[in-house]
Amino acid sequence: MSNSLKTDEKTEGFYEPGVRRETDGIRFSVAAGSEQQVSLLLYEKAKQDSVTEIPFPQQQGSVRSVKVLNLDWTQYRYNYKIDDKIVPDEYARGIWQDCTGNILCEMNFAPYSWKKSRRPHIPYEEGIMYHLHVRNYTMNEKSGVAHRGTFLGLQEKIPYLKKLGVNQIILMPVYEFLEEEKEPEKMQTGKPAKRRPQQKNYWGYKKGFYFAPKRRFAATDDPVLELKNMVKAFHKQQMEIIMEMYFPQEVPLREQIEVLRYWMEEYQVDGFRIMGDTDLAHHLSMDPLFSEVKLISYYYGDLSVQNGRNLAEMNDGFLNDMRRILKGDEGTLEQMAFRTRRNPSTCAVINYITGHDGFTLQDLVSYDQKHNEENGEMNLDGCNYNYSWNCGIEGETRKRDIMTLRTRMKKNAMLLLLFSQGTPMLLAGDEFGNTQKGNNNPYCLDNPVSWVDWDGYKRNLKFVHYVKALIAIRKSEMLLHRKEEYSFMDQKACGYPDLSYHGNKAWYADFGYAQRSLGMLYCGSYVQEKHFLYVMYNLHPQAQELALPKLPEKMNWYKQIDTNLKDSIQDKKEQIGQKEKTVVVPGRTIVVLTGEEE
Repeated sequence: MSNSLKTDEKTEGFYEPGVRRETDGIRFSVAAGSEQQVSLLLYEKAKQDSVTEIPFPQQQGSVRSVKVLNLDWTQYRYNYKIDDKIVPDEYARGIWQDCTGNILCEMNFAPYSWKKSRRPHIPYEEGIMYHLHVRNYTMNEKSGVAHRGTFLGLQEKIPYLKKLGVNQIILMPVYEFLEEEKEPEKMQTGKPAKRRPQQKNYWGYKKGFYFAPKRRFAATDDPVLELKNMVKAFHKQQMEIIMEMYFPQEVPLREQIEVLRYWMEEYQVDGFRIMGDTDLAHHLSMDPLFSEVKLISYYYGDLSVQNGRNLAEMNDGFLNDMRRILKGDEGTLEQMAFRTRRNPSTCAVINYITGHDGFTLQDLVSYDQKHNEENGEMNLDGCNYNYSWNCGIEGETRKRDIMTLRTRMKKNAMLLLLFSQGTPMLLAGDEFGNTQKGNNNPYCLDNPVSWVDWDGYKRNLKFVHYVKALIAIRKSEMLLHRKEEYSFMDQKACGYPDLSYHGNKAWYADFGYAQRSLGMLYCGSYVQEKHFLYVMYNLHPQAQELALPKLPEKMNWYKQIDTNLKDSIQDKKEQIGQKEKTVVVPGRTIVVLTGEEE
C-alpha cells in the first residue's frame, strides 16, 4: 500500500455496494463470495502506471467494505480485483476508458447547486412527448448546434423544441454502457453472419453502468455536470426529462430501485420509462418516495393506483391499430375509435405511431418492406410486420402525385395521434420528414442512416408548421386532452353527450367490416366551453359522405382543418352553415369542424 494512503479496518454495520464519502474518507463496498480474494485497486490519474492494491477485510455475508482515509477522490480512479480478475464497479458514478479500451471507474462527489430549479410536474394529459437518442439527434452537420451528438448539443435545441410545442423529452438510454457487441455465431439460416467491422449497439437497451452518465454523450470532460446542467436548462423552460431504463432479469430488484432513486435525487429527472421489468413501475407507484415522478411501463390494464396518477402504459397497441386504419385496412374502424377515446382512470396512456424501434413517419408511407441490409444481418433483424404502405412506389421518388399522397398520409397520421386522448409521443425528426432509408432497426448504425437528418428541415418547412399548429390546437382545445375518459352520456342534461359517433346518418355510426369512416362529435359543455368539435375521419381510399349533426340555434359549422388541402389548417375558417346535412370527405382525408356561435 502507498505510504500516503491509509485505511480504516473497522467493518461494523452493513454497507450497500458502491462508493460513499464519509467524514474522514471514502468507503468502498463490493459484493463478492465469501471464499473469494477481493482487493481495491486505486490508480493515480497523474501517474499512469501507479496502482495501489488494498485488500478488503473479510466480512460476514457477501458485501466487503473498506474505508480509505483522507483520499482525494479527484486524483484517483479505481477498480476491483476479485481473485485474479479485474472488474469495474457496477455502481460507479463515472466510467473512463483508456486508448486500449481498459475500463476504469471514477468517483464524483462534486456539489451541485440546483438553485431555484424545480420539476415542472406536467400532468400526463397536458404532455406532448418527444422521443430521441441524444447522439442521433444532433450529430448531423446541419443540426445547427456547436456541440453535436452531446447533452450540451441537446440543450442547444431547447428553443426549437419549445417553439415546436413539446414539453416532455424521453431520452433513449443515457447511462453508461459498452457499445461493442460480440459476433453472432449463426443467423437463422445457419450461415455465419456477415457483420460490418466494429459492429456496435449504441442504443443502450442492455445492462450497463446504471449510475454513470454516458461519457461519449458529453462534449466536456465532466458528463455528470453537463447532464445536470442540461436537465436544469429544460426545467427552466418548463420541460420535463424522462429517462428510459432497461433492466434485464439478471439485475436484482433492489439495485433497480437504487438506480431509479439515484437518478431521481441526484439528477432531478422527472420520470422513467422502465423496460425489461414489467412490474417494477407498478410497485414503485405505491412508494411515497416515487409519488411525484412519472413511472411508465409496458402494460397495466385495470390496476388500481394508491398514490395518484403517476403510472402510464406505453406499448404498441395504438401504433398497430392506427397504422392499419391509416393505410386503409378493413376491420379496423372500431379499434381506431377505441384508441382515439381511450383514457382510463387507473393509469395514463402514452400514444405513438412511430418510435425508435421501427419505421420513421416518412418511411412508414414510403416503404412496404424493411431494408436493414446495412446492419450486416442479411435483413433478418427488425420487425417484419410494419403495417406500412409505400403509396405505390418503394422508397424515394420524385413523382408528384406519390409525394402529395405521402404528405397527406403523414398529415393524417399526425392528426390521428394529436387528436386522441392520452399523451401523444412524437419521434424526433418526424415533423420534418426524417428518413432511415427503410431501415427499421438501425441500433448498430452510428452514421447518417440513424442520425436525424436536419437537412430536411427547410425542405419540409410547411409540414413542420402543420405539426406545430396541430400541437397548439391540441393544447388550446380542452376536449382533446381531458383528464377523465368520455362516457358517451348527456350527464349535464345539455342535449348532447360528451362524445358521440356518427356515420352517413347523424347519431348512427356503422362499424361494419368494410367501413373506414367515422364522425366524432365532442361537446364543449363538458369542459366549460360554448362550442363543438367535430372530427370526420375518412381513411377509405374513396370519398365518403358523413352526416353533420344539428347544432343549437345561432351556431354554425366552420372548417378548421382539411388534410386534403395544401394549406390544411385554415387561417380563416370556412363557414359551412346549418343547412347542409352531410359533407363529402375525400378519400384518405380527415376534416375537422368547429361548431360556434355566429
